[in-house]
Amino acid sequence: MVESVGRPGTWSLVAVPTTEGLTIVRGSGSTDVWLVGDTTILRWDGQHWNSLPAPAPSATGLWVNASSDVWLGAGIKFAYHWTGTTWTSTSLDDNRTAGAIWGSGASDVWASDCLVGYLGHYDGSVWTHLNSTDNGIALWGTGTTDVWMIDSFNCDTLPSVIRHWSGIGGLSGAQTQFTSPHPLQAIWGSGAGDIWAVGDSGTIVHYDGSAWSHALTSPTRVQLHGIWGTAASDVWAVGEAGVILHFDGSGWSQSVSPTTHALRSAWGSSSGDVWAVGDSGTVLHFTR
Repeated sequence: MVESVGRPGTWSLVAVPTTEGLTIVRGSGSTDVWLVGDTTILRWDGQHWNSLPAPAPSATGLWVNASSDVWLGAGIKFAYHWTGTTWTSTSLDDNRTAGAIWGSGASDVWASDCLVGYLGHYDGSVWTHLNSTDNGIALWGTGTTDVWMIDSFNCDTLPSVIRHWSGIGGLSGAQTQFTSPHPLQAIWGSGAGDIWAVGDSGTIVHYDGSAWSHALTSPTRVQLHGIWGTAASDVWAVGEAGVILHFDGSGWSQSVSPTTHALRSAWGSSSGDVWAVGDSGTVLHFTR
């Protein structure tokens, strides 16, 4: 257990029943936390970790709307929907992978594939293939009419482009909003006028509602893989070598980390309940 620099609270290592690398953490609350690796799915109920069957190997994208409404990307051609008791396969309307998944609700879920161009949308009944021109490595938005994508051909090539849609009807008018000289890996925002993206070489970029710009200072030069927060003044980023960064509304600082394993993703239910996951089954929990 180690103190977090710059804010009260501690990051602790958490034992889980796997040593497989974990790539995503998402949830719907403090007693509904999901961790995903290549063939591993673990769910925290507030007291215990429960192992769930993987519907297919090579899990990639994960989005949790509620304990009975979870989407998983695994393999090709299908996305898998958890309705509370079992996984149901749903066709992506193409031979693609749901490598990144984000949604604003049960009838507004988006998926993208960074290896082979694909953008799809689920309307509560079926997936529709919207286009084959974008290679999204990450998705985030505030709703159906405000969706952002990090477009990175082949998942990790230069440049990374941040694109914006004003909804399904505006797909043909999607606009390139920002081009980064370093590959970007993850995107998150507290609202339409406060969005962050992170990536290689410690890159941190921010959207203020009008334009994207590089953060004035980044405390690290390692690759950052994940970003998540509770508010404009409470944002976490994680990356290689166990790096954990925090933004308090005025600047970024580096927290002391209890691991040197690469961290791939972060998520939490509140400012005092934050999770980070990474290589070799690494799970960290921040509490205060």
